[in-house]
Amino acid sequence: DSGVGVQTVGSIAYVTFINPYTFLGGMHLLDLTDPAAIQRLGTFYVLQDPQAIMVEGVRAYIADQYEGLKIIDVSDPANPAQTGVYDTPGAARDVVVAGGIAYVADADGGLQVIDVTDPGLPVLLDQFTPAGSAMSGVELSGRFLYAADAAAGLLVFDLADPRHPTHLATVRTADAATDVVVRSGLAYVADGYRGLQVIYVTDPLRPTVIGGAGLDGNSGYFQGVALSDTHVFVADIVNGLHVIDVRHPAGPRPEGSLDLDGLAADLAVFPSQVLVAAGDPGLRRIDITD
Repeated sequence: DSGVGVQTVGSIAYVTFINPYTFLGGMHLLDLTDPAAIQRLGTFYVLQDPQAIMVEGVRAYIADQYEGLKIIDVSDPANPAQTGVYDTPGAARDVVVAGGIAYVADADGGLQVIDVTDPGLPVLLDQFTPAGSAMSGVELSGRFLYAADAAAGLLVFDLADPRHPTHLATVRTADAATDVVVRSGLAYVADGYRGLQVIYVTDPLRPTVIGGAGLDGNSGYFQGVALSDTHVFVADIVNGLHVIDVRHPAGPRPEGSLDLDGLAADLAVFPSQVLVAAGDPGLRRIDITD
């Protein structure tokens, strides 16, 4: 199976995939208790084109491209079961969930805000769909939501009313913003051919690009991003995994890279390791102790 998305919760990895023979998708649940001998706990097969996953409590929320948001009960890892679905108007690319509300990056459907308190009956609360939207990544930090949009850049929303986000500002990135993580007033954006963009977001009304790191000749395409204490790990769909030192955010410094056999689509940081959803090889486990 070709891995396309990954999240870890405790000692379990949730990996979305597309079968290269049937071109249908699913989700594997993997036991990481012994990282040297990863065991499959269970599999959910009924997905069409999964893009991203978030697990909260006993439910997995999956952005399933043109089939919208899927909600899967994972309380029994051996028998995951779908409980609900919401067919978004665009192509669901990413999802974050907090307080019973799912925020879906829905490509040309913009931002979809969905009540998931009843997992069997998700209900639309609000949406933000500007013309030309190409929203592909979402991140929550405090009372703010950040959205990566390949056409517009990084968008900032106020969640003072979490059911009805207020758009505060947009900052244009150098290429195509595809994913974002936020920590301590800084947003780290995977920005397509232009690599990593670091954006100061302490003032949510005036987000400002302060640094960046890419590859010579635009030879890669940065698609996914994850953070450790001092480094950013980037999934490059052309070249594999990149490690970037961000202890000086205005001058991020590439430290190393690893060419992978397949497409590096998504990644998650696990203690002393990075787990990479790497296309045909499935899940790759990379030691980052050195």
